[in-house]
Amino acid sequence: MHVNFMKIIFKNYDKIKLVIFILLAASFPYYLFINSSLIIAAVLLTFTKLFFIKDSFQYRFNKLSLILFAYYIIETISLLYTQKGNLNIAFFNLEKHLTLVVMPFVFYDFHATKRNVEIIQFIFVITSLIASLVCIIVNMNISIEQHNTYFYDWQFSHLRLVEPIGMHPVYFSMYICFSLLIVMHYLKSNFHKISISMKIIFLLLIFYFLFVITMSGARTLTVSIAAIIIGSLVIYGAMNKSFKLFFYAGLLLTSIVVFVLINPIVKTRFMDMTKNKYETTNYGSYFARTLLWVPGMEIIQENILFGVGIGDAQKELDKKFIQYNYIEGIGMDMHNQYLQILLEVGVVGLFIYISMLCIQLRNSIKQKNLLYLSFLVLFIIGSITESMFCRQNGIIYFLFFSFIFYKSNLNTDIVK
Repeated sequence: MHVNFMKIIFKNYDKIKLVIFILLAASFPYYLFINSSLIIAAVLLTFTKLFFIKDSFQYRFNKLSLILFAYYIIETISLLYTQKGNLNIAFFNLEKHLTLVVMPFVFYDFHATKRNVEIIQFIFVITSLIASLVCIIVNMNISIEQHNTYFYDWQFSHLRLVEPIGMHPVYFSMYICFSLLIVMHYLKSNFHKISISMKIIFLLLIFYFLFVITMSGARTLTVSIAAIIIGSLVIYGAMNKSFKLFFYAGLLLTSIVVFVLINPIVKTRFMDMTKNKYETTNYGSYFARTLLWVPGMEIIQENILFGVGIGDAQKELDKKFIQYNYIEGIGMDMHNQYLQILLEVGVVGLFIYISMLCIQLRNSIKQKNLLYLSFLVLFIIGSITESMFCRQNGIIYFLFFSFIFYKSNLNTDIVK
């Protein structure tokens, strides 16, 4: 019975793993417990194959895997100079980043065919769409019940918008931005193959995603996705001498501006970006980040090579906030992934992290994979004002799709 069961598993190994990846893509906007459980299932499936089938592990670690291992090793080494009282925090952070060494094993034998990748991306778009609709419908009901209107601005902005699914608006906005890029990539690749009705549906979906992104109030990501999409349309329009693409670029820009203006809360958040003093803003301009960055930079300069360690970083940062009389900052991270890495593991860690990004950027450009490149650029820019690796929502999402794209590039069936 046991032998027959194992034979069935190995015979359908690729299909089972693909199903796990599909379910993982479907679970991103929801409970992290589901994410973690599916990753564990994928790991167990992979190691079961390695244990029972001889010579199944005929695999050389690719550059992306090796550099992720290196970064995790640097974080582990930082335990040596972490204060004894903060070791529990350090081990918690190591556990949170365990995905860095798990994902390479999960994906080592993944067959990244064009069809498999498209299925996973399609499922991610659908689940992101459903999550956004849940947010819209729940907040609409609250608006009706409590404010006697379908669209109460406070319920459709920033934190309150995403309360129904319990996510931080920045990460939710990141998911919707990527879903939007997937939809536009598919539309571009299949524009002459699909019917007019389908084209209309896709265009409506694009504008809907833009609306949700804008309402989330994630300013950096909103500006970034606008720049990526409009810039691409302008470039393609110039290359193909298509005034229609210029028109679409103008229409999308106008739509984003309208979406910002129709919600007073979102409008105020975006207008605050133009102010150069924190005291004169309602939600803080980009200059407000200096309240976090300036104290943090002092610690970084004193520990530039290896940082203060992944266990001591927050405690040292809180001490500086107290010195600067910025009590509101206590408990906050650097809100910048690159500065956060410098704080924790110094320039050595930052060099490894940037190398990981550069390897992927090089692959995306070499393979002329615009969707892959856009995915990376969006994450890189978003990391300027958020510490994306400080939450599982950012870590698992980035590593999962990084390997989906990276393995596609290493496969002969390249996704373009």
